[in-house]
Amino acid sequence: METNNKLREALNDIIDKIKTWGNMDDWLYSELFDIADTALAASPRNCDVGTASEQESRFSKFCGKQIFCRDCPLFANSSKVECEFSFLQMPYEEGGSK
Repeated sequence: METNNKLREALNDIIDKIKTWGNMDDWLYSELFDIADTALAASPRNCDVGTASEQESRFSKFCGKQIFCRDCPLFANSSKVECEFSFLQMPYEEGGSK
């Protein structure tokens, strides 16, 4: 999975560095680790994964599976927000771009 989310990459790097610190106060180690780990536990959204072209392709496949717009899970938001933007905020599903 290619991701453009530099924040997630940075948090992973921080966790790796924290694991190597042996002489750090336990409370500070634990607090920093927990902050980064909590942020990484959040599932990536469609907007967090892939290039704009890959995101567009995933949206097209998602939309193409819907028979009628009114049956689409994004339809409730369609009066206020374009479907593409709602899709980008949905959780990313591994393999969704394949």
